[in-house]
Amino acid sequence: MGEDVPRGAVFYHGIHRRHEVMIDEPLRQATLRAIEAVREMLGSQRLPAAPNDARCPSCSLLNACLPSVIGEPARVRGLQGALFRPLVLGREAGDADA
Repeated sequence: MGEDVPRGAVFYHGIHRRHEVMIDEPLRQATLRAIEAVREMLGSQRLPAAPNDARCPSCSLLNACLPSVIGEPARVRGLQGALFRPLVLGREAGDADA
């Protein structure tokens, strides 16, 4: 503690690029607020909704987040319904012949 950190870097894994940033007081305060928000989110075990915007194609977490699926609540409900189809005794659900 007590050491000045005038600049830092953000590494974008998806495009393998590093971007240097100057760390001023507003950025330092915004970073501290983000840290606190993440701690609250982890404590509540609730994730924010996926944004599904122009940033997504370059994100290294694209395949884990699946914003095009999760960002559309109606699509999620349809996919969830397709995952679970209960069996009816002696036949599968949806089998019209039984």
